[in-house]
Amino acid sequence: MGGYDFNHIRWPELIWLLPGSLLGLAVGAWLLHTTPAQHLILFLGVFLAGYVLYALWVKPGKLPRIPRPWGLPLGVFGGVIGSLYGGGGHPLVAYLQMRKLDKRAFRATFQGIALVDNIIRIALYVYFGLLGLSLSMAAALLAPAMAVGLWFGNKLHLRISEPAFFRSILLVLATISIKYLISGFM
Repeated sequence: MGGYDFNHIRWPELIWLLPGSLLGLAVGAWLLHTTPAQHLILFLGVFLAGYVLYALWVKPGKLPRIPRPWGLPLGVFGGVIGSLYGGGGHPLVAYLQMRKLDKRAFRATFQGIALVDNIIRIALYVYFGLLGLSLSMAAALLAPAMAVGLWFGNKLHLRISEPAFFRSILLVLATISIKYLISGFM
């Protein structure tokens, strides 16, 4: 997917997101290694629910356009969340959505940082002993299903309108926040 959208990556956004994200990945991996992360699920659920409610209140097309330096703290937060939960896209999605990128640039830029984050996260997990051979083998067995999902997702992405794309992002974030809030209270 990264090769398909490579020309649409907005590199100036990554200049602000990557340093914060790398710092956040290291902090999050350390926290995951040293402390139980279960109670942080509730915090993430509250953050996501707050962002979704804010975005619905303001409406996706009327979200403010934030300056690029916001990429640094949101990158740190995304990195920490990414290390703790295996995916820190939520703060990065919020940042990119409020940078007002078109849907193709949005996806390409998100894929660019996700690729770097995943490589660094895997290295940190191996270093801290959080990722072993059996889990790696299980992930490899799921790779064909992931490839099919990526293919179908790309087809859908090319057909969906920008307003529908951003509404679907909010729907996914709302669903994740509800799951985290329920998990945090149990």
